[in-house]
Amino acid sequence: MAVQIQLRNDTAASWLAEDPILAQGEVGVELDTNRTKIGNGIDEWSDLPYADGYSAQQLETHVNSSTPHPAYDDIQSLTLLFENGLV
Repeated sequence: MAVQIQLRNDTAASWLAEDPILAQGEVGVELDTNRTKIGNGIDEWSDLPYADGYSAQQLETHVNSSTPHPAYDDIQSLTLLFENGLV
């Protein structure tokens, strides 16, 4: 018997509009940005940090930078970023 695990998911706009409180350890996925947040059972969606630790502004600055971050200056990292819609 196959087991299917599905994470709570929606668009970024829908998450903000609903602004739910995720249970402790519950994962929420933004389908249009491929970013995740992990609940703590207390804070609303808008108050939780993204699981990758970067703010939207930090990601935008990095993506639009003419100089890649040294940690991503290799083909495997760039491919991973591209495949996840981050560049």
